[in-house]
Amino acid sequence: MRMSIFSVQDHYPTQARTVPELYKQILAQAELADQLGYDTFWVAEHHFHEYGAVPNPAIMLASIAQRTKRLRLGTAISILTFHNPLTVAESYAMVDILSDGRLMYGVGSGYLAHEFEGYAVDPAEKRDRFDETLAAVKQLLSGQRTSYTGKFRNFSNVKLNIEPVQKPIPIFVAVLRKEVAYYIGKQGNNLLCVPYASVDRFEDIADIVSEFRRGRAESGVPAMIIVSRWRCTPMSRKAIRRCVKRRKAHSTYMSNPVSTRRNRPTTTPCTMACNSSAQSTPLRGS
Repeated sequence: MRMSIFSVQDHYPTQARTVPELYKQILAQAELADQLGYDTFWVAEHHFHEYGAVPNPAIMLASIAQRTKRLRLGTAISILTFHNPLTVAESYAMVDILSDGRLMYGVGSGYLAHEFEGYAVDPAEKRDRFDETLAAVKQLLSGQRTSYTGKFRNFSNVKLNIEPVQKPIPIFVAVLRKEVAYYIGKQGNNLLCVPYASVDRFEDIADIVSEFRRGRAESGVPAMIIVSRWRCTPMSRKAIRRCVKRRKAHSTYMSNPVSTRRNRPTTTPCTMACNSSAQSTPLRGS
C-alpha cells in the first residue's frame, strides 16, 4: 500500500482565496508531499465551473515536476472526450520528460453536462470519442510513426518529435460501475476508482475490483488498481483542529450541486475526489 494526494482543486469565488492563491497552495502541497514521501500527486481536469480550477493538468503537473524530485505525477482524470489526441499525446509526453519519467496518466470520458455544452460535444458520443482518443494516444505515445482512422479523429503517418521517458507510460482508466470495470480489464488497461463516487458501501469496492481482475485475467496482463478515499488521521490536538477544518472543506465540496452523485451519469467511466488528502492504493496481481 502506498499513500498519495488526490484533489479536484475546487475553487469557490465567494470565499477569500483567489485562483492564483489556490495554485500557490497546490504547488506548496505537492512540494510537501514530495518531502513526506507520498507516492503520487493526482490532479483533476475540469472546465467552466468552480468545481475544478485546473482546466489543463499537463501545465500544472509540469510546474510541479520542477519543484519535486521523486513524487509521481498523476491525472485524475484527463478528459479525452474533448481533445485532439495529437495535442494530448504531445502535452503528456512533455510532462513525462520534464518529470524524468514520473507521469501516471489517468483518463476518462467526462460526466458534467456544462463541460459537454461548453465543448459542443454530444454526451451520447462520449464513449466512442473516448475510445477513439485513447487508442490514438496510446499509439502516439509508443514513439512509433502511426496513422489512425476513426469516426471523430483521423491522422496519417504521424510521429511525435518527442518521446516520453517511460515505455510505456502507465495509463489508468477511471470507472464508476463494476460492469465497466470488467471491460477496462479486458482491454488490458489499469483501473482508477474513487469509491465514494461509485459505491454505497465500502464493501462494494470488492465487486468493482473483482470484475476488473476477471477482465484483466482474460487479457493476460498483470493488473494495477488505484483506489482513492477521503482520509484524515490526526496525531495531535493541533492536528485534530486541522482535520475539523478539512472536514468542513469536504462538506463545502459535497454541498456543491456539481459534486453530487445524482448529477453523474451511470454509463461512463469517470473519477472525482475532494480537495483534501486521499488514500491511493495500488493493488498488484492478476
